[in-house]
Amino acid sequence: MIEEIFLLSIVALGAPLLAIPFTRKRASWLIAQLALLSTLILVLLAALYAGRPVPLFGGEVEVDPISIALLVIGLVDTLIAVHGSGDLVEGYPDPSGFFSVVLLAALGILGIAFSNTSIMLMTSWILFSVASFALMALPKDDYSVKAAVKYAIMGSASSTLLFLSFGIMLFLSGSLHFIGATFTSPKLLSSVLLFLMAAVGFKIGVFPFHSWLPDTYGEADPVPVALISSIAKIGGILALYRAAKILAGPMGFSWLLIVALFAAATMFYGNITALLQGEIQRLLAYSSIAQAGYLLVGAAALTAIPGVNREWAVYGIAFQLAAYSFAKTGTFLTVKAVRRRGDPPPKLESLAGLYLEHPVLAGSFAVLIFSLMGMPPLAGFWGKLFLFFSVVGAAPWLTAFALINTGIAAAYYARAIKAVYFEKKTGGFQAEPSMLRAVAACAAATIIVGIIPFFLAFI
Repeated sequence: MIEEIFLLSIVALGAPLLAIPFTRKRASWLIAQLALLSTLILVLLAALYAGRPVPLFGGEVEVDPISIALLVIGLVDTLIAVHGSGDLVEGYPDPSGFFSVVLLAALGILGIAFSNTSIMLMTSWILFSVASFALMALPKDDYSVKAAVKYAIMGSASSTLLFLSFGIMLFLSGSLHFIGATFTSPKLLSSVLLFLMAAVGFKIGVFPFHSWLPDTYGEADPVPVALISSIAKIGGILALYRAAKILAGPMGFSWLLIVALFAAATMFYGNITALLQGEIQRLLAYSSIAQAGYLLVGAAALTAIPGVNREWAVYGIAFQLAAYSFAKTGTFLTVKAVRRRGDPPPKLESLAGLYLEHPVLAGSFAVLIFSLMGMPPLAGFWGKLFLFFSVVGAAPWLTAFALINTGIAAAYYARAIKAVYFEKKTGGFQAEPSMLRAVAACAAATIIVGIIPFFLAFI
């Protein structure tokens, strides 16, 4: 049964993305939402049959609860983002193509989530990456085209490094599969992980592979960024999780140390640089870099060594990805209220007085910023709580460093709240109905995810 569900999921995304280019603008928007909703229902149905990892199609695919959870987050967020884009892409040269490419990217994420071989993962990675490059360029204004070119160049480097890392793994293990492979030279696995971290780092903005991200997220039209900023993180973390199945065990403490050093450098660089930004999009872009560092704290704890709580690491990754995804989608869509297509990136002060004209939008924006800050009981609080304490027994220095960085981040997140609620009104807001609904949905989802642990405590 689960094989049929997986195939139906591919059809639910694949058939509409081929049909959308031949439909009208509003119809393509509705079809894309129905396709994502259908896929989400199918993935949730698959969860009923995947209480443990289930290999499919001769081991090419593995459906497991963790991948399903992360994929559900990605699909829900993408569905909200697509809904919010409905009124915002009307001025694009090809609105229907926008929604078709979104489904192509979602199809790539689906493949990454359930990959159990190097070939399957790399194929899905390329599919997702190419769709992301195209999505960034579709507004076709000067800022978006420049951002897409930078993204494509760095994305090509990312894919090349991913192929190299999996090629070395194939050479060392003699197997394309992630499960059950054994290595002839375990000492060389550190080099594999370094190449893998570079590949994933380019995709999700890990220091020092982040250089493209501030220019891309900080300059491109906010609508595609609202989509890409979240699903790129989910795709990268899913790829790292799949690779951890084969690498984390044999590497042991080396896995923890290497990933933890990348996490620490990324958190520190992202947060310190975000403090210096005067443009709201660039502030959110550097915040995305810092958030990648927090997620890597959980990735560091995916190895089985004393002092590491792997279960908490998985919970932390899921909650933090949910907090990040909903927050970035909602905040970047909010930025669209003050930026017209083709305009330069707006200053932080452009949000001044938002609460007077659009109190619901301002309140939703505040909820999302507080979640990124780690304010209880929102989703971001639980994400940081589980992530930081998952490594405290094996690497207390990393937990302490992460807590310090959370304090640093609060300073620039407070600047965003101050601009919305405590600065003089500048006006000029253009909040479309679909965007208002989407940002409110992101805030609601953030609150709902934040109260889930309270219910789990009674189960």
